[in-house]
Amino acid sequence: MAPTLENGRYIIAEKFSQLFFGFQIGDVAVIKLADGQKIIKRITAKMGDIYFVEGDNKDHSTDSRHFGLVGKNDIIGKVIKL
Repeated sequence: MAPTLENGRYIIAEKFSQLFFGFQIGDVAVIKLADGQKIIKRITAKMGDIYFVEGDNKDHSTDSRHFGLVGKNDIIGKVIKL
C-alpha cells in the first residue's frame, strides 16, 4: 500500500476530541516517541489506553512492530487534514 502522506506535506492535528471520544482504530495520529521524535501512524489496535500503530506502507514503516505499543499520553493528536 502506498503512503497516505508524502514527505513535506502539512497536516492539521487536533487533540480535543480525545477528551470526549478517545482515539479509535483507523485514526491517523501524531505520536511522540521516547526519544522525542514525532511520527505519524495509523492506529490499528486498541487495548484500553494502549495502542498498536502501523504505517500505511507496512513494508517500509517503522511502527509498533519495532518500538512497541504506544500509550494514550504519547499521542499528541488526531490528524484531521491530510
